[in-house]
Amino acid sequence: MIVTNMRGIALPEGWDRRPIASFSRAVATGLTTDALDVNGTTPLFDAQGQIGNTNSKPIDAPYVTIIKDGAGVGKVRILPKNSTFLGTMNGLITDTTVDLKYFYYVLAQSSFFLENITTIPHIYFRDYSKEKILVPPRARQSKIVNFLDLETAKIDHLISKQRQLIDLVKARETARRNQVLDAVSGTPVRLKWLLSPSRTRAAGSEEVLSVYRDYGVIRKDSRADNFNRTPEDVSNYLLVRPGDLVVNKMKAWQGSLGVSEFHGIVSGDYEVLRPLNAEVDLQFLHLLLRSRRYVNEYAIRSKGIRPSQWRLYWQELSEIEIPLPPISTQKTVVESVGGTKGNHALLDTCERMIELLRERRSALVTAAVTGQIEV
Repeated sequence: MIVTNMRGIALPEGWDRRPIASFSRAVATGLTTDALDVNGTTPLFDAQGQIGNTNSKPIDAPYVTIIKDGAGVGKVRILPKNSTFLGTMNGLITDTTVDLKYFYYVLAQSSFFLENITTIPHIYFRDYSKEKILVPPRARQSKIVNFLDLETAKIDHLISKQRQLIDLVKARETARRNQVLDAVSGTPVRLKWLLSPSRTRAAGSEEVLSVYRDYGVIRKDSRADNFNRTPEDVSNYLLVRPGDLVVNKMKAWQGSLGVSEFHGIVSGDYEVLRPLNAEVDLQFLHLLLRSRRYVNEYAIRSKGIRPSQWRLYWQELSEIEIPLPPISTQKTVVESVGGTKGNHALLDTCERMIELLRERRSALVTAAVTGQIEV
């Protein structure tokens, strides 16, 4: 279903309600990264930014792109005239009656989502071209754009400052953690003597878990930025118990692993490892295996031609040796690293501030492009 928040809004005086197709045309390229050419003259963009140049035909006007498939679906941006883009996006060019930047703001605050029978979201021009948006007179559009450019820039600046603070706190915390964990010593023990693979299947009613590089094992629904959709059939998913080490085999080289605090299930492409030895503190194991000391080791032991294909299998992971000091020392290490909990509270505050600023930005844009505030 396609959803926009333009329906049911009273029409301000002098405004019109128009289908998107009545003032815009769609542009598609079908290009892939194979189109990159070091001698090309046309800038080529993907969903993140310019990735190089190409000799493909450029778009003859400024345009808005919308990600039409997969992660980030519906994300919009404005790209310049005489550039082009990958086929994972659609381009939209407006006629002279609608300011392109105004149209961008409308799309940026609208919620477009098409859910089909697959697990990957899609959104195509044919699905939203008949949707109507509110269109004020051209001069009013320009005023709204100027107002939003100024006000959103202020909010974006505040968000940037919060992100800088988050990065600083994380860098200091990481440095402190690595300093402590790099100094750990003890009897060398291979992981195969501490852990054993578990292939216990899900019953189907358990909560779905995921593994994040920054957090370890989390409840999947606790993150709004997780675009990997869970299939209806989870019979191949693996059961996870509190205390199990869960490894994302495809991203272990990035540090995507951790000891779970939760009971739930994970994709069958993960590795679930159950502890065998009571002489290891699970929180100590969690911290040590996620430290740079071992993440670098995972990269070396992963199999695959290129990073996007790398996988770390238990056969290789099991041979890694870790220092195992007495259990009392392990607990001391955990307490030392856990001394950064005050930082976690600060990070939570910063994240909440960013969330509130984003909500403020979205509400401001919505109010402006629906005529709810005078600009």
